[in-house]
Amino acid sequence: MSFTKLKDNFKSFADLLFKELKEGESLTLHLGAEKTLFNRFSQSKLRQTTDVNQGDVQLSFNDGSKKVGHEINFTEDLELNIINGKKTLQFAREELAFLPNDPYLVPVAMGGESCKESLGNLLDGEQSFKELLTPLATSDSVGIYTSGKQLDCLADSKGTYHSFETDSFYVDYSLFSPTQKAVKDSFGMKKWDSSFFEKRIKQKQRELELMGKTEKVLAPGAYRVYLSPRATNDLVSMLGWYGLSYADFKQGQSCLADLEDNKKSFSEKFSLTEDFSLGLTPQYNSLGEVSSETTPLIDKGQLSSFLISSRSSKEYSVDSNFADEGESPRSLSMNSGELKEEDILKELGTGIYISDVWYLNWSDVAGARVTGMTRYACFWVEDGKMVGPIKHMRFDESLYNCLGDSLIAVTKEQEIIPSTDSYGSRSFGGSRFPGIICDNFHFTL
Repeated sequence: MSFTKLKDNFKSFADLLFKELKEGESLTLHLGAEKTLFNRFSQSKLRQTTDVNQGDVQLSFNDGSKKVGHEINFTEDLELNIINGKKTLQFAREELAFLPNDPYLVPVAMGGESCKESLGNLLDGEQSFKELLTPLATSDSVGIYTSGKQLDCLADSKGTYHSFETDSFYVDYSLFSPTQKAVKDSFGMKKWDSSFFEKRIKQKQRELELMGKTEKVLAPGAYRVYLSPRATNDLVSMLGWYGLSYADFKQGQSCLADLEDNKKSFSEKFSLTEDFSLGLTPQYNSLGEVSSETTPLIDKGQLSSFLISSRSSKEYSVDSNFADEGESPRSLSMNSGELKEEDILKELGTGIYISDVWYLNWSDVAGARVTGMTRYACFWVEDGKMVGPIKHMRFDESLYNCLGDSLIAVTKEQEIIPSTDSYGSRSFGGSRFPGIICDNFHFTL
């Protein structure tokens, strides 16, 4: 089914279901659909190709004092969709009678209308086989190429209607040496670029050659490090968990409490924005509220805004910036700096080049202290030259340090880090990050 027809069917489905509502009842319907090609490869050969064409609708039923949610499959058969929708609506109505009132429930309200397309230029199935496997012909590789269209639509019984359609792909892969050493990479875009992919493969092949050298065992301590955009994304994205949420701050469990109270600050080189101009995910939230295209969160080291949902607005008497109910970031972007890619090793000098981090967790939320491990291709660098791989190390570091006084440089180049989740369906989203160099990065084991 074309997305145009799917949207028409969704509108008809919504109109008919809204007519089933009784006085005082409200309903929000949220459609997610995809047409996705999955190519799985190993040992540089295509092993599986799968086309996924599916959709589902989330129903959020609200009687003004409480709400309940359910999900149904959304098929090409409009009549079947309506039958399933009516049954689910009646079940939700019966279930709601047993739930307690929610004092901070956000009522369904007219959220306007929008229709946005963020389209690209994707490979078809035959093209993707050649474009993927030719550069990998001399490598032992394993990975997945995921590509296709995604559609998100939201309608509510107060007249809100939004739709968002996007094209995107990502490649998530690893290269292996004869001794089973590995380097990992992933990237995503809206337009396939053969030269870019070939350049990435060659870079990872060079790193894999270095992985064949004897591992350097480093003593625990503080080192100068370079964190790749992927590693920087993983580290900074910890702020989405007990960090940027206003509710977490008010409940005393935010790592940014000292930043809000002006007891600590980040470096002026560090700025972070919720940026929907990237076109990776809808600008509206699950309530149909439309956020600003960009919302500065941290501006030159200082807190600009928390992510504030309408629920938090109601509970804490503060203006909402229409974050989703969970108040997690949906499209993070960290500002770039002045360091050119070709100057990274020279600026690093002697220290550790970190491609990937692993097992991140908070070791001290209040102190914004994160623990994790190095993974895959992480190298010892001396006098601006890569010497060889390091043995895996555990770090324990405060974000106030590595993104604060110890932040030396931020790269001019940024990368889109795609969301690669595909549990049940392919997820929207991703982020854009540069790489960073910081001093006194603490390793404990």
